[in-house]
Amino acid sequence: MTQKLNIAHRIFEIFLKSLSRTPKPKIVGKDHLGNSYYEQEQRQAGKPASRFYEALGDDREYFDKPIPAEWEAWLRGRREAPSEEEVTKNIATQKVIKQRAVELQQKDDLERQKSINEGVLKQVDSQEKKEKRSFPLYEEYEIKPGDIEIKKEKIRNESNEP
Repeated sequence: MTQKLNIAHRIFEIFLKSLSRTPKPKIVGKDHLGNSYYEQEQRQAGKPASRFYEALGDDREYFDKPIPAEWEAWLRGRREAPSEEEVTKNIATQKVIKQRAVELQQKDDLERQKSINEGVLKQVDSQEKKEKRSFPLYEEYEIKPGDIEIKKEKIRNESNEP
């Protein structure tokens, strides 16, 4: 009989919990793009909090906008919420890396042009750039079966002629 009362009591508790309001999500932070990040505690013990964000702007652009990697990791539950200083530092680091990449590309272009002018490298036409080969072409490789034998025969004939 006590088991039936315990079960009935438990069902009544669950029913009362279902009538109560869900906890309001609390804002955890904002990023430099204007996105707001929220966390909503679960009513059931042992379940992780639900995490989501609201993008700034139109709903149609909601999924197209990138979010910072730190906040993406937080949304997936891989880390704690990032601080503003950490995000700012990472943005500055990204800008430095992009600037260095531009400088390296310019340096490489100058060196390439210098090598072309000196005759070390061959100028590649725009038509040759467009042509994509699926594999490298070497003289010692045959393109069609038997090509190598024809090339060897030509070499022998040329060497035998006085």
